[in-house]
Amino acid sequence: MQTKLVKSLIAGTIGAALSAISLYGMNPAGMAAYGAIQGSSLMAVPSIPLFLIAIYCTYGFIGTFKYAIVMFLSTVFIVTVKCMDKEKKRIGAYLPACAMAVSFALMEGADAFMDKVHSPGSMVILLCVILVFSLTALFEKMIEISFGEERIRSDRRIRQREQERHKTEKIAGNYEEKIRMMAESFEKMSKSIDGFDRLDRLHGGGRQLSGELGVINEIWQRKLEESRSAVALQLKEMSGILKDVTEDSYVFVSLSPEKEKCLRRKLKQRGIQVKNVVILNNRRGIDEVNIILKAGKQTVTLKETAEIISRVLGKTVTFRKNAYASVAREYHTYTFMEEPNFFVIHGAAKRASEGLEVSGDNFTCMELDSGQTLVSVSDGMGHGKKAYRESEMVMELLEEMMKGGFSEEAAVRLINSVFTIDSDVTSPAALDMGIIDMYSGVCDFMKLGAASTFVKRGKWVEAIKSTSLPIGSTGCADIETTSKKLYDGDFVIMMSDGIMESLVDEDKEKTIGQIIMDIREGKPEEMAKEILNQALAHTDRCKDDDMTVLVTGIWDKCA
Repeated sequence: MQTKLVKSLIAGTIGAALSAISLYGMNPAGMAAYGAIQGSSLMAVPSIPLFLIAIYCTYGFIGTFKYAIVMFLSTVFIVTVKCMDKEKKRIGAYLPACAMAVSFALMEGADAFMDKVHSPGSMVILLCVILVFSLTALFEKMIEISFGEERIRSDRRIRQREQERHKTEKIAGNYEEKIRMMAESFEKMSKSIDGFDRLDRLHGGGRQLSGELGVINEIWQRKLEESRSAVALQLKEMSGILKDVTEDSYVFVSLSPEKEKCLRRKLKQRGIQVKNVVILNNRRGIDEVNIILKAGKQTVTLKETAEIISRVLGKTVTFRKNAYASVAREYHTYTFMEEPNFFVIHGAAKRASEGLEVSGDNFTCMELDSGQTLVSVSDGMGHGKKAYRESEMVMELLEEMMKGGFSEEAAVRLINSVFTIDSDVTSPAALDMGIIDMYSGVCDFMKLGAASTFVKRGKWVEAIKSTSLPIGSTGCADIETTSKKLYDGDFVIMMSDGIMESLVDEDKEKTIGQIIMDIREGKPEEMAKEILNQALAHTDRCKDDDMTVLVTGIWDKCA
Protein backbone atom coordinates (compact mmCIF):
# COMPACT_ATOMS: atom_id res chain seq x y z
CA MET A 1 0.00 0.00 0.00
CA GLN A 2 2.81 2.44 0.93
CA THR A 3 4.66 1.62 -2.30
CA LYS A 4 1.55 2.29 -4.34
CA LEU A 5 0.99 5.62 -2.52
CA VAL A 6 4.58 6.70 -3.21
CA LYS A 7 4.20 5.80 -6.90
CA SER A 8 0.92 7.72 -7.05
CA LEU A 9 2.48 10.83 -5.46
CA ILE A 10 5.45 10.71 -7.87
CA ALA A 11 3.14 10.40 -10.89
CA GLY A 12 0.90 13.16 -9.51
CA THR A 13 3.86 15.50 -8.99
CA ILE A 14 5.10 14.96 -12.56
CA GLY A 15 1.55 15.46 -13.90
CA ALA A 16 1.12 18.64 -11.85
CA ALA A 17 4.38 19.96 -13.28
CA LEU A 18 3.06 19.33 -16.80
CA SER A 19 0.01 21.47 -15.94
CA ALA A 20 2.28 24.49 -16.10
CA ILE A 21 2.65 23.96 -19.88
CA SER A 22 0.12 26.23 -21.54
CA LEU A 23 -0.98 25.99 -25.18
CA TYR A 24 -3.07 28.96 -26.40
CA GLY A 25 -4.27 29.43 -22.82
CA MET A 26 -5.28 25.77 -22.50
CA ASN A 27 -3.90 22.89 -20.41
CA PRO A 28 -3.80 19.74 -22.61
CA ALA A 29 -0.64 18.17 -21.10
CA GLY A 30 -1.80 18.41 -17.48
CA MET A 31 -5.27 17.02 -18.25
CA ALA A 32 -3.71 14.15 -20.26
CA ALA A 33 -1.46 13.31 -17.30
CA TYR A 34 -4.44 13.31 -14.90
CA GLY A 35 -6.46 11.05 -17.23
CA ALA A 36 -3.53 8.62 -17.49
CA ILE A 37 -3.21 8.39 -13.68
CA GLN A 38 -6.97 7.93 -13.33
CA GLY A 39 -7.03 5.16 -15.93
CA SER A 40 -4.07 3.28 -14.43
CA SER A 41 -4.13 1.20 -11.24
CA LEU A 42 -2.41 4.03 -9.31
CA MET A 43 -4.24 6.02 -6.63
CA ALA A 44 -5.77 9.13 -8.22
CA VAL A 45 -6.94 10.87 -5.02
CA PRO A 46 -3.47 11.96 -3.73
CA SER A 47 -2.71 13.59 -7.08
CA ILE A 48 -5.89 15.75 -7.18
CA PRO A 49 -4.68 18.51 -4.77
CA LEU A 50 -1.30 18.59 -6.54
CA PHE A 51 -3.00 19.19 -9.89
CA LEU A 52 -5.38 21.85 -8.50
CA ILE A 53 -2.50 23.76 -6.85
CA ALA A 54 -0.42 23.68 -10.05
CA ILE A 55 -3.39 24.77 -12.18
CA TYR A 56 -4.24 27.60 -9.75
CA CYS A 57 -0.66 28.89 -9.89
CA THR A 58 -0.74 28.88 -13.70
CA TYR A 59 -4.33 29.76 -14.68
CA GLY A 60 -5.83 31.40 -11.62
CA PHE A 61 -9.14 30.77 -9.89
CA ILE A 62 -11.34 30.65 -13.01
CA GLY A 63 -8.97 28.24 -14.76
CA THR A 64 -8.84 26.05 -11.65
CA PHE A 65 -12.64 25.91 -11.50
CA LYS A 66 -12.87 25.06 -15.20
CA TYR A 67 -10.32 22.26 -15.13
CA ALA A 68 -11.71 20.90 -11.84
CA ILE A 69 -14.95 20.31 -13.77
CA VAL A 70 -12.98 18.57 -16.54
CA MET A 71 -11.27 16.37 -13.93
CA PHE A 72 -14.60 15.59 -12.26
CA LEU A 73 -16.35 14.59 -15.52
CA SER A 74 -13.49 12.33 -16.64
CA THR A 75 -13.24 10.74 -13.17
CA VAL A 76 -16.96 9.92 -13.11
CA PHE A 77 -16.74 8.28 -16.55
CA ILE A 78 -13.59 6.24 -15.80
CA VAL A 79 -14.73 5.11 -12.32
CA THR A 80 -18.11 4.06 -13.74
CA VAL A 81 -16.42 1.94 -16.40
CA LYS A 82 -14.15 0.34 -13.77
CA CYS A 83 -17.13 -0.48 -11.54
CA MET A 84 -18.99 -2.04 -14.48
CA ASP A 85 -15.94 -4.20 -15.23
CA LYS A 86 -16.94 -7.01 -12.83
CA GLU A 87 -14.21 -9.39 -14.03
CA LYS A 88 -11.53 -6.82 -13.07
CA LYS A 89 -9.85 -6.94 -16.43
CA ARG A 90 -7.78 -4.15 -17.84
CA ILE A 91 -10.05 -1.44 -19.29
CA GLY A 92 -7.36 -0.30 -21.76
CA ALA A 93 -5.60 3.02 -22.34
CA TYR A 94 -8.06 4.30 -24.92
CA LEU A 95 -11.09 4.55 -22.61
CA PRO A 96 -9.42 7.03 -20.20
CA ALA A 97 -8.01 8.87 -23.23
CA CYS A 98 -11.48 9.10 -24.76
CA ALA A 99 -13.05 10.21 -21.45
CA MET A 100 -10.47 12.96 -20.94
CA ALA A 101 -10.67 14.15 -24.58
CA VAL A 102 -14.51 14.39 -24.47
CA SER A 103 -14.50 16.20 -21.10
CA PHE A 104 -11.79 18.58 -22.33
CA ALA A 105 -13.67 19.26 -25.55
CA LEU A 106 -16.96 19.98 -23.74
CA MET A 107 -15.39 22.43 -21.32
CA GLU A 108 -13.20 24.26 -23.84
CA GLY A 109 -16.10 24.37 -26.31
CA ALA A 110 -18.40 25.86 -23.65
CA ASP A 111 -15.69 28.38 -22.68
CA ALA A 112 -15.24 29.42 -26.31
CA PHE A 113 -19.00 29.81 -26.77
CA MET A 114 -19.27 32.13 -23.72
CA ASP A 115 -16.16 34.20 -24.53
CA LYS A 116 -15.90 34.40 -28.32
CA VAL A 117 -13.50 37.33 -28.26
CA HIS A 118 -10.59 35.90 -26.27
CA SER A 119 -11.05 32.21 -27.01
CA PRO A 120 -8.86 30.31 -29.51
CA GLY A 121 -10.43 29.18 -32.75
CA SER A 122 -12.35 25.93 -33.12
CA MET A 123 -9.52 24.43 -35.15
CA VAL A 124 -7.06 25.04 -32.32
CA ILE A 125 -9.48 23.49 -29.80
CA LEU A 126 -9.88 20.43 -32.06
CA LEU A 127 -6.11 19.99 -32.30
CA CYS A 128 -5.80 20.28 -28.51
CA VAL A 129 -8.51 17.64 -28.03
CA ILE A 130 -6.60 15.28 -30.35
CA LEU A 131 -3.43 16.08 -28.41
CA VAL A 132 -5.18 15.29 -25.08
CA PHE A 133 -6.36 11.94 -26.42
CA SER A 134 -2.89 10.99 -27.73
CA LEU A 135 -0.99 12.16 -24.66
CA THR A 136 -3.36 10.36 -22.25
CA ALA A 137 -2.79 7.04 -24.00
CA LEU A 138 0.96 7.68 -24.19
CA PHE A 139 1.27 8.74 -20.53
CA GLU A 140 -0.69 5.72 -19.29
CA LYS A 141 1.62 3.40 -21.23
CA MET A 142 4.64 5.17 -19.74
CA ILE A 143 3.16 4.73 -16.23
CA GLU A 144 2.75 1.00 -16.86
CA ILE A 145 6.34 0.66 -18.06
CA SER A 146 7.93 2.94 -15.46
CA PHE A 147 6.09 1.66 -12.38
CA GLY A 148 5.68 -1.99 -13.44
CA GLU A 149 1.88 -1.76 -13.54
CA GLU A 150 1.68 -4.08 -16.58
CA ARG A 151 3.57 -6.78 -14.70
CA ILE A 152 1.34 -6.29 -11.65
CA ARG A 153 -1.77 -6.69 -13.79
CA SER A 154 -0.32 -9.76 -15.45
CA ASP A 155 0.52 -11.33 -12.07
CA ARG A 156 -2.98 -10.53 -10.83
CA ARG A 157 -4.56 -12.19 -13.87
CA ILE A 158 -2.37 -15.27 -13.36
CA ARG A 159 -3.41 -15.46 -9.69
CA GLN A 160 -7.08 -15.11 -10.65
CA ARG A 161 -6.75 -17.94 -13.17
CA GLU A 162 -5.03 -20.12 -10.58
CA GLN A 163 -7.79 -19.39 -8.07
CA GLU A 164 -10.44 -20.26 -10.67
CA ARG A 165 -8.60 -23.48 -11.53
CA HIS A 166 -8.33 -24.51 -7.86
CA LYS A 167 -12.00 -23.67 -7.39
CA THR A 168 -12.95 -25.81 -10.40
CA GLU A 169 -10.77 -28.68 -9.16
CA LYS A 170 -12.39 -28.43 -5.73
CA ILE A 171 -15.89 -28.54 -7.23
CA ALA A 172 -14.90 -31.52 -9.41
CA GLY A 173 -13.46 -33.25 -6.33
CA ASN A 174 -16.70 -32.67 -4.42
CA TYR A 175 -18.72 -34.20 -7.24
CA GLU A 176 -16.37 -37.19 -7.37
CA GLU A 177 -16.82 -37.68 -3.63
CA LYS A 178 -20.61 -37.57 -4.00
CA ILE A 179 -20.50 -40.14 -6.81
CA ARG A 180 -18.25 -42.33 -4.64
CA MET A 181 -20.77 -42.14 -1.81
CA MET A 182 -23.57 -43.09 -4.22
CA ALA A 183 -21.52 -46.09 -5.38
CA GLU A 184 -21.05 -47.22 -1.79
CA SER A 185 -24.79 -46.83 -1.14
CA PHE A 186 -25.64 -49.03 -4.14
CA GLU A 187 -23.14 -51.62 -2.94
CA LYS A 188 -24.64 -51.65 0.57
CA MET A 189 -28.17 -52.02 -0.82
CA SER A 190 -26.99 -54.93 -2.97
CA LYS A 191 -25.52 -56.67 0.08
CA SER A 192 -28.69 -56.01 2.07
CA ILE A 193 -30.87 -57.67 -0.58
CA ASP A 194 -28.49 -60.65 -0.68
CA GLY A 195 -28.81 -60.80 3.11
CA PHE A 196 -32.61 -60.98 2.85
CA ASP A 197 -32.31 -63.91 0.45
CA ARG A 198 -29.96 -65.80 2.77
CA LEU A 199 -32.25 -65.10 5.73
CA ASP A 200 -35.28 -66.46 3.82
CA ARG A 201 -33.39 -69.60 2.85
CA LEU A 202 -32.18 -70.07 6.43
CA HIS A 203 -35.73 -70.02 7.79
CA GLY A 204 -37.09 -72.16 5.00
CA GLY A 205 -38.99 -69.33 3.32
CA GLY A 206 -41.56 -68.96 6.12
CA ARG A 207 -44.63 -71.15 6.76
CA GLN A 208 -44.71 -74.28 4.61
CA LEU A 209 -47.96 -75.04 2.76
CA SER A 210 -49.13 -78.38 1.40
CA GLY A 211 -50.90 -79.41 -1.75
CA GLU A 212 -51.58 -77.04 -4.64
CA LEU A 213 -51.08 -73.96 -2.46
CA GLY A 214 -47.65 -75.24 -1.52
CA VAL A 215 -46.64 -75.61 -5.18
CA ILE A 216 -47.87 -72.10 -6.01
CA ASN A 217 -46.09 -70.74 -2.95
CA GLU A 218 -42.85 -72.45 -3.99
CA ILE A 219 -43.09 -70.99 -7.50
CA TRP A 220 -43.61 -67.47 -6.15
CA GLN A 221 -40.80 -67.90 -3.66
CA ARG A 222 -38.42 -68.83 -6.47
CA LYS A 223 -39.57 -65.89 -8.59
CA LEU A 224 -39.07 -63.57 -5.62
CA GLU A 225 -35.56 -64.91 -5.06
CA GLU A 226 -34.75 -64.49 -8.76
CA SER A 227 -36.06 -60.90 -8.71
CA ARG A 228 -34.10 -60.08 -5.58
CA SER A 229 -30.93 -61.59 -7.05
CA ALA A 230 -31.43 -59.64 -10.27
CA VAL A 231 -32.00 -56.36 -8.42
CA ALA A 232 -28.97 -57.03 -6.19
CA LEU A 233 -26.87 -57.69 -9.29
CA GLN A 234 -28.14 -54.48 -10.93
CA LEU A 235 -27.25 -52.41 -7.87
CA LYS A 236 -23.82 -54.03 -7.67
CA GLU A 237 -23.17 -53.28 -11.34
CA MET A 238 -24.31 -49.66 -10.89
CA SER A 239 -21.89 -49.35 -7.96
CA GLY A 240 -19.04 -50.61 -10.15
CA ILE A 241 -19.99 -48.24 -12.98
CA LEU A 242 -20.05 -45.21 -10.68
CA LYS A 243 -16.65 -46.18 -9.28
CA ASP A 244 -15.32 -46.38 -12.85
CA VAL A 245 -16.58 -42.83 -13.48
CA THR A 246 -14.69 -41.45 -10.47
CA GLU A 247 -11.47 -43.04 -11.73
CA ASP A 248 -11.55 -40.99 -14.96
CA SER A 249 -8.89 -38.35 -14.33
CA TYR A 250 -8.52 -34.93 -15.95
CA VAL A 251 -5.48 -32.69 -15.68
CA PHE A 252 -5.77 -28.92 -16.07
CA VAL A 253 -3.44 -27.55 -18.75
CA SER A 254 -2.12 -24.03 -18.13
CA LEU A 255 -2.64 -21.55 -20.95
CA SER A 256 -0.05 -18.76 -21.03
CA PRO A 257 -1.39 -15.20 -20.56
CA GLU A 258 -0.03 -14.22 -23.97
CA LYS A 259 -1.85 -17.05 -25.76
CA GLU A 260 -5.08 -16.43 -23.87
CA LYS A 261 -4.92 -12.72 -24.67
CA CYS A 262 -4.20 -13.50 -28.32
CA LEU A 263 -7.09 -16.01 -28.44
CA ARG A 264 -9.52 -13.49 -26.98
CA ARG A 265 -8.37 -10.81 -29.41
CA LYS A 266 -8.59 -13.05 -32.49
CA LEU A 267 -12.07 -14.26 -31.57
CA LYS A 268 -13.20 -10.71 -30.76
CA GLN A 269 -12.07 -9.59 -34.21
CA ARG A 270 -14.44 -12.20 -35.61
CA GLY A 271 -17.28 -10.93 -33.41
CA ILE A 272 -17.04 -13.60 -30.68
CA GLN A 273 -16.99 -12.68 -27.00
CA VAL A 274 -15.04 -15.06 -24.71
CA LYS A 275 -16.01 -15.46 -21.06
CA ASN A 276 -13.68 -18.25 -19.93
CA VAL A 277 -11.20 -20.77 -21.35
CA VAL A 278 -10.23 -24.06 -19.65
CA ILE A 279 -8.03 -26.75 -21.22
CA LEU A 280 -8.24 -30.28 -19.82
CA ASN A 281 -6.08 -33.28 -20.60
CA ASN A 282 -8.24 -36.42 -20.40
CA ARG A 283 -7.32 -39.96 -19.30
CA ARG A 284 -6.11 -40.81 -22.82
CA GLY A 285 -3.79 -37.80 -22.97
CA ILE A 286 -5.98 -35.79 -25.38
CA ASP A 287 -6.48 -32.05 -24.86
CA GLU A 288 -10.05 -30.76 -24.59
CA VAL A 289 -10.54 -26.99 -24.99
CA ASN A 290 -13.64 -25.97 -23.01
CA ILE A 291 -14.55 -22.39 -23.86
CA ILE A 292 -17.54 -20.25 -22.86
CA LEU A 293 -18.36 -17.82 -25.67
CA LYS A 294 -21.13 -16.10 -27.59
CA ALA A 295 -21.44 -14.52 -31.03
CA GLY A 296 -22.37 -10.94 -31.80
CA LYS A 297 -24.39 -9.81 -34.78
CA GLN A 298 -22.28 -11.79 -37.24
CA THR A 299 -22.96 -15.45 -37.91
CA VAL A 300 -19.87 -17.51 -37.10
CA THR A 301 -19.72 -21.29 -37.47
CA LEU A 302 -18.03 -23.55 -34.95
CA LYS A 303 -15.73 -24.72 -37.76
CA GLU A 304 -14.41 -21.16 -38.17
CA THR A 305 -14.06 -20.87 -34.39
CA ALA A 306 -12.09 -24.12 -34.29
CA GLU A 307 -9.74 -22.81 -37.01
CA ILE A 308 -9.03 -19.64 -35.00
CA ILE A 309 -8.36 -21.66 -31.83
CA SER A 310 -6.10 -24.02 -33.77
CA ARG A 311 -3.97 -21.16 -35.15
CA VAL A 312 -3.53 -19.60 -31.72
CA LEU A 313 -2.79 -22.83 -29.80
CA GLY A 314 -0.60 -24.30 -32.52
CA LYS A 315 -2.53 -27.59 -32.67
CA THR A 316 -5.52 -28.59 -34.76
CA VAL A 317 -8.78 -28.81 -32.82
CA THR A 318 -12.27 -29.67 -34.07
CA PHE A 319 -15.84 -29.46 -32.83
CA ARG A 320 -16.99 -33.04 -33.27
CA LYS A 321 -20.78 -32.80 -33.00
CA ASN A 322 -21.87 -30.35 -35.72
CA ALA A 323 -19.00 -28.22 -36.96
CA TYR A 324 -21.19 -26.19 -39.33
CA ALA A 325 -23.58 -25.05 -36.60
CA SER A 326 -23.38 -21.39 -35.61
CA VAL A 327 -22.09 -20.00 -32.34
CA ALA A 328 -25.06 -19.09 -30.13
CA ARG A 329 -25.97 -15.47 -29.36
CA GLU A 330 -25.96 -16.27 -25.63
CA TYR A 331 -23.04 -17.59 -23.60
CA HIS A 332 -22.66 -21.33 -24.06
CA THR A 333 -19.90 -23.85 -23.26
CA TYR A 334 -18.33 -25.54 -26.29
CA THR A 335 -15.77 -28.35 -26.20
CA PHE A 336 -13.15 -28.53 -28.94
CA MET A 337 -10.89 -31.57 -29.12
CA GLU A 338 -7.61 -32.29 -30.81
CA GLU A 339 -8.18 -33.54 -34.34
CA PRO A 340 -7.69 -37.35 -34.57
CA ASN A 341 -4.82 -38.84 -36.57
CA PHE A 342 -6.98 -41.52 -38.20
CA PHE A 343 -10.35 -41.79 -39.91
CA VAL A 344 -12.52 -44.81 -40.70
CA ILE A 345 -14.92 -45.88 -43.44
CA HIS A 346 -17.24 -48.82 -42.95
CA GLY A 347 -19.41 -51.00 -45.15
CA ALA A 348 -21.80 -53.86 -44.41
CA ALA A 349 -23.64 -56.69 -46.14
CA LYS A 350 -26.35 -58.89 -44.62
CA ARG A 351 -29.04 -61.40 -45.48
CA ALA A 352 -31.83 -63.06 -43.50
CA SER A 353 -32.36 -66.77 -43.19
CA GLU A 354 -34.02 -68.33 -46.19
CA GLY A 355 -37.78 -67.80 -46.09
CA LEU A 356 -37.63 -64.90 -43.59
CA GLU A 357 -37.86 -61.18 -44.30
CA VAL A 358 -36.20 -59.97 -41.10
CA SER A 359 -32.63 -60.75 -40.00
CA GLY A 360 -31.94 -61.34 -36.33
CA ASP A 361 -28.58 -59.54 -36.64
CA ASN A 362 -27.85 -55.85 -36.02
CA PHE A 363 -24.71 -53.75 -36.31
CA THR A 364 -23.48 -50.24 -35.67
CA CYS A 365 -20.54 -47.99 -36.57
CA MET A 366 -20.64 -44.75 -34.59
CA GLU A 367 -18.17 -41.93 -33.92
CA LEU A 368 -18.03 -40.90 -30.25
CA ASP A 369 -17.33 -37.42 -28.88
CA SER A 370 -14.28 -38.84 -27.09
CA GLY A 371 -12.43 -39.31 -30.41
CA GLN A 372 -13.19 -43.02 -30.56
CA THR A 373 -15.22 -45.07 -33.01
CA LEU A 374 -17.55 -47.87 -31.92
CA VAL A 375 -17.99 -50.81 -34.31
CA SER A 376 -20.19 -53.70 -33.24
CA VAL A 377 -22.26 -56.66 -34.43
CA SER A 378 -24.97 -58.35 -32.34
CA ASP A 379 -26.50 -61.71 -33.21
CA GLY A 380 -29.87 -62.42 -31.61
CA MET A 381 -30.37 -66.08 -30.80
CA GLY A 382 -32.74 -67.79 -33.22
CA HIS A 383 -34.35 -66.17 -36.25
CA GLY A 384 -36.89 -63.58 -37.28
CA LYS A 385 -38.41 -60.65 -35.43
CA LYS A 386 -37.79 -61.92 -31.91
CA ALA A 387 -34.05 -62.32 -32.52
CA TYR A 388 -34.03 -58.96 -34.28
CA ARG A 389 -35.65 -57.19 -31.28
CA GLU A 390 -33.11 -58.68 -28.87
CA SER A 391 -30.06 -57.74 -30.97
CA GLU A 392 -31.59 -54.31 -31.61
CA MET A 393 -31.97 -53.80 -27.85
CA VAL A 394 -28.30 -54.65 -27.37
CA MET A 395 -27.23 -52.15 -30.07
CA GLU A 396 -29.46 -49.34 -28.79
CA LEU A 397 -28.34 -49.76 -25.20
CA LEU A 398 -24.69 -49.97 -26.24
CA GLU A 399 -24.93 -46.79 -28.32
CA GLU A 400 -26.66 -44.87 -25.54
CA MET A 401 -24.16 -46.02 -22.92
CA MET A 402 -21.15 -45.14 -25.05
CA LYS A 403 -22.61 -41.75 -26.00
CA GLY A 404 -23.23 -41.11 -22.31
CA GLY A 405 -19.51 -41.51 -21.55
CA PHE A 406 -19.54 -44.98 -19.94
CA SER A 407 -16.51 -47.17 -20.43
CA GLU A 408 -17.00 -50.17 -22.71
CA GLU A 409 -16.77 -52.67 -19.83
CA ALA A 410 -19.27 -50.72 -17.72
CA ALA A 411 -21.67 -50.52 -20.68
CA VAL A 412 -21.47 -54.28 -21.32
CA ARG A 413 -21.98 -55.11 -17.62
CA LEU A 414 -25.03 -52.88 -17.44
CA ILE A 415 -26.56 -54.33 -20.63
CA ASN A 416 -25.97 -57.83 -19.29
CA SER A 417 -27.77 -56.96 -16.04
CA VAL A 418 -30.70 -55.52 -18.03
CA PHE A 419 -30.97 -58.79 -19.97
CA THR A 420 -30.80 -60.73 -16.71
CA ILE A 421 -33.62 -58.74 -15.09
CA ASP A 422 -35.88 -58.39 -18.16
CA SER A 423 -38.29 -61.32 -18.06
CA ASP A 424 -39.34 -60.66 -21.67
CA VAL A 425 -35.84 -61.54 -22.88
CA THR A 426 -35.67 -65.32 -22.83
CA SER A 427 -32.69 -65.81 -25.13
CA PRO A 428 -29.17 -64.40 -24.81
CA ALA A 429 -27.56 -62.36 -27.60
CA ALA A 430 -24.01 -62.51 -28.92
CA LEU A 431 -22.05 -59.24 -28.93
CA ASP A 432 -18.90 -58.45 -30.89
CA MET A 433 -17.59 -54.92 -30.39
CA GLY A 434 -14.47 -52.87 -30.99
CA ILE A 435 -13.50 -49.40 -29.76
CA ILE A 436 -11.01 -47.77 -32.14
CA ASP A 437 -8.94 -44.91 -30.70
CA MET A 438 -8.71 -42.43 -33.57
CA TYR A 439 -5.58 -40.84 -32.08
CA SER A 440 -3.42 -43.91 -31.48
CA GLY A 441 -5.04 -46.43 -33.84
CA VAL A 442 -5.39 -48.99 -31.03
CA CYS A 443 -8.58 -51.07 -31.14
CA ASP A 444 -9.95 -52.75 -28.00
CA PHE A 445 -12.03 -55.79 -28.91
CA MET A 446 -14.65 -57.19 -26.54
CA LYS A 447 -16.46 -60.41 -27.39
CA LEU A 448 -19.36 -62.16 -25.68
CA GLY A 449 -20.34 -65.34 -27.48
CA ALA A 450 -19.42 -63.79 -30.83
CA ALA A 451 -17.81 -65.34 -33.89
CA SER A 452 -14.14 -64.68 -34.66
CA THR A 453 -13.11 -61.20 -35.81
CA PHE A 454 -10.48 -60.82 -38.54
CA VAL A 455 -7.88 -58.10 -39.07
CA LYS A 456 -6.50 -57.77 -42.60
CA ARG A 457 -3.19 -56.00 -43.28
CA GLY A 458 -2.02 -56.34 -46.87
CA LYS A 459 -1.69 -60.08 -47.55
CA TRP A 460 -1.76 -60.98 -43.87
CA VAL A 461 -4.94 -61.95 -41.94
CA GLU A 462 -5.27 -62.55 -38.18
CA ALA A 463 -8.25 -64.09 -36.38
CA ILE A 464 -9.37 -62.89 -32.94
CA LYS A 465 -11.24 -65.74 -31.24
CA SER A 466 -13.51 -65.99 -28.23
CA THR A 467 -14.91 -68.70 -25.98
CA SER A 468 -17.08 -66.45 -23.77
CA LEU A 469 -20.83 -66.76 -23.28
CA PRO A 470 -23.39 -64.41 -24.87
CA ILE A 471 -25.01 -61.47 -23.06
CA GLY A 472 -27.75 -62.55 -20.65
CA SER A 473 -26.38 -66.09 -20.19
CA THR A 474 -25.10 -65.49 -16.66
CA GLY A 475 -25.56 -62.86 -13.98
CA CYS A 476 -21.96 -61.69 -14.36
CA ALA A 477 -20.88 -60.88 -17.91
CA ASP A 478 -17.99 -63.04 -19.13
CA ILE A 479 -15.99 -60.41 -21.02
CA GLU A 480 -12.95 -61.27 -23.13
CA THR A 481 -10.81 -58.34 -24.26
CA THR A 482 -8.01 -58.05 -26.80
CA SER A 483 -6.12 -54.94 -27.95
CA LYS A 484 -4.60 -54.57 -31.41
CA LYS A 485 -2.64 -51.70 -32.94
CA LEU A 486 -4.11 -50.83 -36.33
CA TYR A 487 -2.13 -49.15 -39.08
CA ASP A 488 -2.91 -47.20 -42.23
CA GLY A 489 -4.91 -49.37 -44.65
CA ASP A 490 -5.90 -52.08 -42.13
CA PHE A 491 -9.38 -53.62 -42.21
CA VAL A 492 -11.40 -55.01 -39.30
CA ILE A 493 -13.94 -57.66 -40.37
CA MET A 494 -16.71 -58.60 -37.94
CA MET A 495 -19.43 -61.15 -38.73
CA SER A 496 -22.31 -63.00 -37.13
CA ASP A 497 -21.84 -66.70 -36.43
CA GLY A 498 -24.33 -67.53 -39.21
CA ILE A 499 -21.47 -67.27 -41.70
CA MET A 500 -19.02 -69.38 -39.74
CA GLU A 501 -21.50 -72.08 -38.68
CA SER A 502 -22.91 -72.56 -42.19
CA LEU A 503 -19.58 -73.43 -43.83
CA VAL A 504 -19.12 -77.03 -44.95
CA ASP A 505 -15.34 -76.86 -44.51
CA GLU A 506 -13.81 -78.47 -41.45
CA ASP A 507 -11.47 -75.56 -40.62
CA LYS A 508 -14.00 -72.75 -40.89
CA GLU A 509 -11.71 -69.94 -39.69
CA LYS A 510 -9.07 -70.90 -42.23
CA THR A 511 -11.65 -70.81 -45.02
CA ILE A 512 -12.92 -67.35 -44.03
CA GLY A 513 -9.34 -66.14 -43.61
CA GLN A 514 -8.48 -67.34 -47.11
CA ILE A 515 -11.57 -65.65 -48.56
CA ILE A 516 -10.59 -62.36 -46.90
CA MET A 517 -6.96 -62.68 -48.01
CA ASP A 518 -7.94 -63.27 -51.67
CA ILE A 519 -10.12 -60.15 -51.89
CA ARG A 520 -8.43 -57.37 -53.85
CA GLU A 521 -11.20 -54.82 -53.42
CA GLY A 522 -10.20 -51.89 -51.17
CA LYS A 523 -13.62 -50.38 -50.44
CA PRO A 524 -15.20 -51.65 -47.19
CA GLU A 525 -18.71 -51.99 -48.63
CA GLU A 526 -17.51 -53.94 -51.66
CA MET A 527 -15.33 -56.11 -49.41
CA ALA A 528 -18.34 -56.93 -47.20
CA LYS A 529 -20.44 -57.93 -50.21
CA GLU A 530 -17.64 -60.08 -51.62
CA ILE A 531 -17.06 -61.87 -48.30
CA LEU A 532 -20.79 -62.62 -47.99
CA ASN A 533 -21.01 -63.90 -51.57
CA GLN A 534 -17.91 -66.08 -51.16
CA ALA A 535 -19.22 -67.45 -47.85
CA LEU A 536 -22.55 -68.34 -49.48
CA ALA A 537 -20.67 -70.36 -52.09
CA HIS A 538 -19.23 -72.52 -49.28
CA THR A 539 -22.47 -72.78 -47.29
CA ASP A 540 -24.33 -75.92 -46.30
CA ARG A 541 -27.94 -75.01 -47.05
CA CYS A 542 -29.16 -77.29 -44.28
CA LYS A 543 -27.57 -74.90 -41.77
CA ASP A 544 -28.92 -71.69 -43.25
CA ASP A 545 -28.82 -68.78 -40.75
CA ASP A 546 -28.85 -64.97 -40.64
CA MET A 547 -25.59 -63.61 -42.04
CA THR A 548 -24.00 -60.20 -41.44
CA VAL A 549 -20.56 -58.86 -42.38
CA LEU A 550 -19.26 -55.49 -41.14
CA VAL A 551 -15.97 -54.23 -42.63
CA THR A 552 -14.22 -51.18 -41.16
CA GLY A 553 -11.18 -49.65 -42.88
CA ILE A 554 -8.81 -47.30 -41.02
CA TRP A 555 -6.52 -44.74 -42.68
CA ASP A 556 -3.90 -42.33 -41.38
CA LYS A 557 -4.69 -38.69 -42.28
CA CYS A 558 -0.99 -37.87 -42.61
CA ALA A 559 -0.12 -40.89 -44.79
